[in-house]
This record gives sequence, C-alpha cells and structure tokens, in this order.
Amino acid sequence: AGHKFNSRKEQRAALWRDAADAVVLLRLTGGRLNEVLRMKLDQFNWKKRTVRLYASKTENERDVPLSKGIERVIRARVRQGLTKSESLSTDATLSGSAFVFARATMATFDNTIARACLRAARLAKLNYGQANGWTCHSLRHTFITHLMKVTGNDVGTVMKYSGHKTLESFSNYI
Repeated sequence: AGHKFNSRKEQRAALWRDAADAVVLLRLTGGRLNEVLRMKLDQFNWKKRTVRLYASKTENERDVPLSKGIERVIRARVRQGLTKSESLSTDATLSGSAFVFARATMATFDNTIARACLRAARLAKLNYGQANGWTCHSLRHTFITHLMKVTGNDVGTVMKYSGHKTLESFSNYI
C-alpha cells in the first residue's frame, strides 16, 4: 500500500497496532477477519450508530451496532493518520471511502494480522488454533455470546447482527 517504514522496529510497531485494533473490532463487530480488515470509513453511519459489514462468506451485508469501543478505535486511527484512501495516498476523514487499515489493499494483509495474533497468543501463553483454544474467529463467537446475553437470548436479533440466515448455521455459535 505504499507504506515506507524507517526501521524494522517501526514496521513491527505498526503491525502490532493494526493487529490490536483488528482484535478490538473483531470482538465488537462480530465480523470475520477479512470483513473487518477491509472495512472502509463510509461503512460507518455515525447518526444511526451502526457499522455495515459486507460479508464475504455469505455475500450479504448486515448492520451491527456502533459501540463506543468501535468509535474510539476508528476515531483514533483517523486522527493518527492510520487510514488511507484506496486510490489516493491522502489521509482519510471519518466520512471518506478510505480503508480503516491503510495496508488493507495488500494481498497478504489478512495472513499478516492472523500471524501477529498467533504470536501474541504464544507470548500470552494461550493455546491458539481451532483444535487447541482460540483463533481470530473465536472473537465472532464471543460477540454472539455477548449479544445473546444482552438481548435476553433474542435469537432473531442476534442472527440478524451476525449475518446467519439459518438456525442450523447459527447453532454452531451458541
């Protein structure tokens, strides 16, 4: 995406920041990794307090509540110049069509963030991997579990926010 780092240390710091912000957004949106990493600022409806996620797996879109935690991450990224326009190398504004993650156009960005999460899990002595503990996708399960509690087990509402069309596919999450 045209990013130049002055040092390896600066590059690692940027990666850790992107990974940390991605983890927060994964947890608070219930999105899949590629949905979150490819988010653009024009997906945020600040007046309605929603975020539109474009589902890559099911090819449908859904709106999820815009929490204060999500807003904090997005506003900080914009303020600190961590978002960039897809076609221009200009800084983004909260209403532009820029990527939330400036390096989102890189083909390997998803894998880079997933590897950073794996490294963080190992440093924290957490089991990582589907068979052993958690993955980035586990944060989607956490989001759904939290919503079930908040909505009083309103399956219809939670299915709408998570993008599930059938109870059968949704039941894997609860």
